[in-house]
Amino acid sequence: MADPEQFEPEQMIYQKQSNIVYSKQEKILHDYYQKVKTQREITGVQLDELKRIFELVRSNYPNDWLLILEIFELLPSSAVDFKTAVKNHLNKLSQNKAYTDLIQEGLALL
Repeated sequence: MADPEQFEPEQMIYQKQSNIVYSKQEKILHDYYQKVKTQREITGVQLDELKRIFELVRSNYPNDWLLILEIFELLPSSAVDFKTAVKNHLNKLSQNKAYTDLIQEGLALL
């Protein structure tokens, strides 16, 4: 049996967590993630919208590899040219040593 005298009195310490404040750019990126998620879970693939998001992310968030990988995952095999462009971009991003394993392992799961 545990000895209650060996334990300190139970004290609950509450700290108010500060709200995370996202920049306008971060909010826009989060919106792109949500749009891709919606296509995955609700509406189905809309190639024109995925192309638009891909171009915006590639231009404005050059180090964001995860959303690009999620877009790649959704692409049907019939979208050959777009799929090739996305894969080429992922290969370019994987030249950054910080992303190499993450991207390669992500691609291996597909």
